[in-house]
Amino acid sequence: MDKKIEWNNLNSDSKIVIYAFDHAAVWGNLAGLERPGDLYSKVSPWADAILTSYGSYRKWATIINQTAGLLRCDGGWSPLQNSPYNNFNLYFDCEEAKSLGAKGIICMAIFGDKESEVTLFNVAKLAKSAKKHGLFLIGEVLFSRPVSIEERCQAVRITTEWGADIIKTEYPDSVEGFNKLLNSTYVPVVVLGGQKKNNPMDILSMVSSVMKAGGNGVTIGRNVWQQDNPEVLAKAIYSIVHHDKKPEDALAQAQNH
Repeated sequence: MDKKIEWNNLNSDSKIVIYAFDHAAVWGNLAGLERPGDLYSKVSPWADAILTSYGSYRKWATIINQTAGLLRCDGGWSPLQNSPYNNFNLYFDCEEAKSLGAKGIICMAIFGDKESEVTLFNVAKLAKSAKKHGLFLIGEVLFSRPVSIEERCQAVRITTEWGADIIKTEYPDSVEGFNKLLNSTYVPVVVLGGQKKNNPMDILSMVSSVMKAGGNGVTIGRNVWQQDNPEVLAKAIYSIVHHDKKPEDALAQAQNH
């Protein structure tokens, strides 16, 4: 499989497939993540990058680094705490990511209340050192309250200006809204997978919609590793993003090979 993404020269034409496995650092032992090493082996041939947290990266770095490994650098919130979902502190830095062999790093950029302002500080601090270490930075733009498309666009541009090389965020309610969001920044935008979908075709249709609307790719977690056959779905997603396959054709091809 051809993987020639120039991570330090990303642009509007870049096509990116990232599979995310960093959920356990917040939610603990989720169903499907019991054996992360096995999952990395299954999906890495069909990934441009694998995103995970420090403990898993350290243990399975050899497998993860077959792709462009991504280290989650922030955290601190868990459902065991009596606090809102906005308290993300910076725990790891570019030196630690580099020592693992990572090509990139990621942290939250949460908007909607004063307490989440620290997440922009995290973006800026990582961006400052990422360039020195030859790493790319993903800013994960989320919100602590309902927002308009105009506010989404503001948040994406603000995160870009603090140094994110890629924006990871939710897909808005419409193609028109997504086009506005894409036009609000000059860096690639990848769409997160969101809540668990039981039907694989729903996932693949979402991926296809993202690409048709001009997105650069997807970052998908539980909608891959909580499926019965993660490898098949990973293959199909990759075919849609990189080879412009229709969802039904991508799934059929993945199932037959």
